[in-house]
Amino acid sequence: MNLPQLLVDLATGAPLPHQPVVARAGVRTRSTMAIGLGAAESPGTRRGIGGALLRAVARRGPLRGSAEVLTPVLHDPPSLIPPLVTLPRVLANPRAVEHLAGRSVGAYAVGASAVAIASAAAAGQSG
Repeated sequence: MNLPQLLVDLATGAPLPHQPVVARAGVRTRSTMAIGLGAAESPGTRRGIGGALLRAVARRGPLRGSAEVLTPVLHDPPSLIPPLVTLPRVLANPRAVEHLAGRSVGAYAVGASAVAIASAAAAGQSG
């Protein structure tokens, strides 16, 4: 599934597929930024992060023949901004990934007040 395209289509009101394609045989995709952030969590070393990023960009090993979907900089140059902001931080300090992840989740997580509103609405519909 090309999640970024689906989100852009949803946000812009573009027609959505009736049945999104979740997987297609023989097609490999990757998110280099996610690979770098994942490497910052485990093994959590600069060498590990650098190696993971190098393999992703060079499309080596299991990433051979893969296509970048989250930050396709050749087709969407501004998509380079998030990796340029986040990856140097985790290369300088791999533990920074915990702070980045916490802030990212906190920015879109459903809070207690939203749960209470949804619960109240659901209770009103069931009764």
